[in-house]
Amino acid sequence: MVWMMASASFWLAAPSVSAQSAEQEKATAGGDAAKASGDAAADRPVQRPMITTGQNNAALAARFPDDHVWLETESEGRTLGLVMLESNAPARGAMLILADEGQTADSELAGALRDPLSRAGWAAMTLGLQPPPYPVVRARQQPSSAMTGKPESEMPAESDDTAPKQEAAAKQEPADSAVMIDVLPEDAIEEMKKNYQARIAAYLQSGVTYLKSQGYERVLLVGIGHGASEVTAQALNGAGAGEDEMQGLVWIAPADNDGLAGALSDASNLKVLELDSHLAAGNAGEARQAQLARAGFVGYQRQLLAMAARPQARDASQIANRIVGWARSQVSPY
Repeated sequence: MVWMMASASFWLAAPSVSAQSAEQEKATAGGDAAKASGDAAADRPVQRPMITTGQNNAALAARFPDDHVWLETESEGRTLGLVMLESNAPARGAMLILADEGQTADSELAGALRDPLSRAGWAAMTLGLQPPPYPVVRARQQPSSAMTGKPESEMPAESDDTAPKQEAAAKQEPADSAVMIDVLPEDAIEEMKKNYQARIAAYLQSGVTYLKSQGYERVLLVGIGHGASEVTAQALNGAGAGEDEMQGLVWIAPADNDGLAGALSDASNLKVLELDSHLAAGNAGEARQAQLARAGFVGYQRQLLAMAARPQARDASQIANRIVGWARSQVSPY
C-alpha cells in the first residue's frame, strides 16, 4: 500500500518537473536569441541621415534632353548648363546666368528667367551654384577680427549681464567639446575659398566660350544672390564683351560678402545694373551705390523692384524686362 502511494506521487510530480525544464529551456533559448540579435545589431553599421548639396545635374539633363549642354573644363571637371535660344530674330546676344548659392540651373529665379529673356530676343544659359565648403560659409557668417580688419579692442565688448550666462554655459559643455570647434587657420580657409572661386570661374568661362562658339558675340553676365560676386570676378576679365563693347554685368539682389563695390573700384570696362527689392531699401545696396558714386564709377545703375527680398520665380518676368530695357540703353550697338 505504501509502495503504491509513493509510485502515484512520483508519477504525479513528474509532469511538473518536465514543465519546469521546458520553461527553463525556452527562457535560455530566448536569452540566447536576444543576445544574438543584440550582437548582430551591434555589428550592423549605424544608419545616419545624410544631407547633400548636389546639383542633380544628371536628372536635369534627362529632364531637358534638348536644352542642356555639358560644359567641360581643363581642371575642374564639367558642369551642366541649361540653354534656351532666342525666339525672335535677330538675336540680341546671350545672357549667362549664375543661380544663387545652393540652387540648381533650373531652380527658383534662375530657371524662370530663361523663357522671358528668350522671348525678348536673348539666348539664356543658366548654371547652378554649389555652396562653398562649410568652413568658408562659417567664416563668412561669423567674421573674426582679422577678417573684418578691426582689432580685438574695437570688437563689441561683452556686457556684464551676459558674462555669467556664458560662464554657466561653458561649465555645462562636455570636457571634450573643444574638438567640435572649427579651429582651421584663416590661411587654410582662404585657400579653400580661392579653390572654390577658381572652380566657379572655370565653369563660367566654359559657359562664355560655348555661347561665343554658337555665334553670340555679346554675352551679358548675370548673378543672383551670392552668384553676383562670382560673375563679377569673371566680368572684370571682359570675356563676354562684344567687339568694341563694354562688358555688361547684372546683379540681382546681390549678397555683398566680398565687397562688390570695392571690386569695381579700378574697373573701367564694365556697365553694371543692380536690381534690388523695394524691401531692401536702406540696406547694403544704398551704401554700395554711395561708395561707387564717391569713387566716380559712372557705369553703375541701381533699380528697385516690387518683389520679394529674395526674388522668386514669379518675379522673373519683371526682372527680365528691366534687364532687357537696361541692355537696350546701355550696351550698344543694340
